[in-house]
Amino acid sequence: MPEGTWAGYMKSMLVLTRRAGEAIIIGDLLEIRLLGVSESRVQLAIRSLKADIPLLKLTLSTDQCVEIGDQIVVKAVRRAGEHSRIGITAPPDMPIVRGEKRPFN
Repeated sequence: MPEGTWAGYMKSMLVLTRRAGEAIIIGDLLEIRLLGVSESRVQLAIRSLKADIPLLKLTLSTDQCVEIGDQIVVKAVRRAGEHSRIGITAPPDMPIVRGEKRPFN
């Protein structure tokens, strides 16, 4: 990602605190669920809400990030006990909500 683009992402990062089993929903596209927290690592599961795409499980160290497509970045910001702070950057028109706040259809 070009340096100027990354700087733009960093300005608009939303950081949410999650515990194991809790999720973050990005638009109507993705669910990111915190699977577990260890000393300096965060285990995440990422799944598509639109397509029947298999679940992706990954482990991020503090300050590591993963890019999803060219518009979404997920970052392990900090670990505190059994909680983790997860940073999400996405386009301004894409809602980001805690999983428990997701509207039911």
